[in-house]
Amino acid sequence: MFAWYLTGEWTHRLIALQLNEMTVTLEDGSQIPVRQKGLIGRSVAGPFTRDMIRDMLNRLAYTGKTPYYGTSENARYRHRKEPIEICEGLHQPIITPETFYRAREICLLKTHVPYNSQSPIHLFPLTGILYCAQCGSHMRGASKGQDKLRYYMDASQVDCTCQCPQKLVRAELIEEQILTWIKQVLAAANNSELSQIYANQAIYENRFHRAQELYLAGEISREIYDKEKNAGQISLNSCRIRILILK
Repeated sequence: MFAWYLTGEWTHRLIALQLNEMTVTLEDGSQIPVRQKGLIGRSVAGPFTRDMIRDMLNRLAYTGKTPYYGTSENARYRHRKEPIEICEGLHQPIITPETFYRAREICLLKTHVPYNSQSPIHLFPLTGILYCAQCGSHMRGASKGQDKLRYYMDASQVDCTCQCPQKLVRAELIEEQILTWIKQVLAAANNSELSQIYANQAIYENRFHRAQELYLAGEISREIYDKEKNAGQISLNSCRIRILILK
């Protein structure tokens, strides 16, 4: 795969098509097509796609080294960043570092798009998130027509991995639907949380009134009463602040 790409004549799509046409002969003489096994939580097993080829060409692990990316300030992994440190791995390399970095250089040269004020950059926030309901493939953003209208299209159609009948989807329409759905989910979550906060508020108030009654009846000491009063006041203030935020 790297040898093909280093010629400069093979695109990600052509490499994916070539791999999908390859077969492996088993000991009993039967042949099975070459397929990728997928990644848990990211992709399913099946034919190679150009997105997967692009990802494979950027895997430093093929050189026998292991990249460490660290975490950001909010304890999340630093995806799509340069590694903080590169460590020697315990596995055997399948390509040289020179081959890897040459492939990355070619990839950067091919993906560089000069800025043109007459053709602004389009953003597709649902790329990699939106899936086709027909075949399960990723939906990929694309610009079409003279007016460069934004669409989402089935990646399997682009990669020619299946004959999916899914039509182009206008980006503005599907993005507005997703945004509306997110707002509805958040509103429902807020309403549910508000109900729980009001219930907790009633519990704290009842507990404070009960402590007050017990103190006036002489059944608890002033120290215990003050402790219950302060704890209740803190809890009630927290509830009131949370209610103001959610409203």
